[in-house]
Amino acid sequence: GSHDGYRRLRGGVIHRRRILYGSPGWWEITDELLGGGTHLAESFVHIHPRFSAVCGGSIIRLQDRDGCDGAVVTVGAGLEFTVAPCPYYPLFGVQEQGIVITMRRRGKLPLRMSYKICIVRGGSA
Repeated sequence: GSHDGYRRLRGGVIHRRRILYGSPGWWEITDELLGGGTHLAESFVHIHPRFSAVCGGSIIRLQDRDGCDGAVVTVGAGLEFTVAPCPYYPLFGVQEQGIVITMRRRGKLPLRMSYKICIVRGGSA
């Protein structure tokens, strides 16, 4: 998919996203910014409150309350990332504490960034 919602930015930025799915349970997400100039690209992955994040290198393990892996996020080469608390709203007027993974890269367009999410079966990666 693509959109031109950032066309107003210098360089007329177009955002393209490709999502590949593989069995049994992985997704590879690739964002591409087209246009001109130097820009900061950010991608956000919001995580349900029942999971915490354990980081090691470019790997983020999403663990449930029992410490079992539920998923693994592999951050693509050249990306900086942070993991921070963020609000989660399961119902209108109800707020819980979740987390968000923010991946970013600054550079000249065209710019590409990707990450992979793998579901872990049986609690270990």
